[in-house]
Amino acid sequence: LFVPHKCPDPRPNRASGMSQNFAARFFKRHAGYSSRRFDRRLVHSNFSASRVLRPQDSEFFFTCCDFTPCATKLITGSHSGEVKIFNLSDSNEEFSYSCHESYVNSIKCSKDGRLLLTSCAWRSPMSA
Repeated sequence: LFVPHKCPDPRPNRASGMSQNFAARFFKRHAGYSSRRFDRRLVHSNFSASRVLRPQDSEFFFTCCDFTPCATKLITGSHSGEVKIFNLSDSNEEFSYSCHESYVNSIKCSKDGRLLLTSCAWRSPMSA
């Protein structure tokens, strides 16, 4: 009565963890865990396009992106050095900033969503 009761953790189902681990499904294919069905689900869930963002300018293309922590906005970097923020619910561009002179290599949003870090090449190479 003086020690609180803790129920044991449930044993994991062998088939439920196979959808995440491709190697385990591939090597256990002959065991009959319906791995073909898991393969189809994995491919469809990872590669099905739900929404496409297309810029209005045909010369403009994205080089990197990051999601905000609240997962409502997509932050993209472009080849011209611009950073654009898109609203994911309606795919409209909310903000556009010209940050760099060359293309944006990387974008990272802070955990609280208040800060944004961008990086680019210092200058274009002499051979280009």
